[in-house]
Amino acid sequence: MRKILCITLLTLIPVLCLADGLQNLEMQCGEAYGGLFKRLTIKGLEQIELVVVSDFESPNVALNPNVKHNKVDLEVSQKTAYLQLPDGSRGLKLVFSKGEFNRLRLYDKVILDLNGCKVGKVEGSNALYVTGVTPLNIVKVTKGTEADVVRKEKYISELTEKDIFTRVTIKDAEFVFKDGAFVNISEFFG
Repeated sequence: MRKILCITLLTLIPVLCLADGLQNLEMQCGEAYGGLFKRLTIKGLEQIELVVVSDFESPNVALNPNVKHNKVDLEVSQKTAYLQLPDGSRGLKLVFSKGEFNRLRLYDKVILDLNGCKVGKVEGSNALYVTGVTPLNIVKVTKGTEADVVRKEKYISELTEKDIFTRVTIKDAEFVFKDGAFVNISEFFG
């Protein structure tokens, strides 16, 4: 009994420290001005370990803006990565300063040093995003597997702000589109 308890406590300690890392990151967001949070430069933050839940090769990672009626800017997806804490309790959106800097693959375990980047909150929620990320902010990348990501299954009514930017399977849901399939970028890539 004593050995089992010790192992359990040892495995919980890093997760608790990581959750504090995102709380420390959140505290650096600054005050809200007119409903918008000021993006502040991150200082004095400890390294954070996260699991990647997106893939840099997908052109559908982020909302790609239409620059013209027939042209889509795919650079937004190239620069964006979504990561979550190992326990799946909270997620984080990283926006690299250049698309070629983002080489994070699905399920990779990543240790980040985000000092010098800018942090902000998504308007109307507590979801965090970090901009200005470069390869120097990535301390270590370890290849992971699907087993490394906590499996979360929820009904739509159970979703909360903490599920933003995390991997969640929605139970018993269908999405109907009267005019065919939904694609948030040009159908060539869909």
